[in-house]
Amino acid sequence: MLKQVAATLTVALGVLPLQAGADDVIEDGVTVRIRSNSIESGWHTGRITRDSRHCSMIQLDRPTEHGYTLLALMVVDALQLGQTGQWTAISAKLAIASEPAHCLAEGSD
Repeated sequence: MLKQVAATLTVALGVLPLQAGADDVIEDGVTVRIRSNSIESGWHTGRITRDSRHCSMIQLDRPTEHGYTLLALMVVDALQLGQTGQWTAISAKLAIASEPAHCLAEGSD
């Protein structure tokens, strides 16, 4: 009986979808669009890049009203990946949580 329960549990766990880590999803050069309370409202497009400390940054396609061109991932409130002509939402909170602790100390440029 115990072997059957263990086998059933193993099979059940095997079919559960695994959540990809942010590092698996957010790679350098990936096209994204973001919303952030740190800049003007609306969606802003750009690409993921990593700084010299290996922190995820958003290189915006256009400067914001205040001239920002590079934002730290930690200031992002909503995040979508551009994939084959469509946008796919991913959790900004999970992405931020996967960053090294030293990346969570600063905001945007």
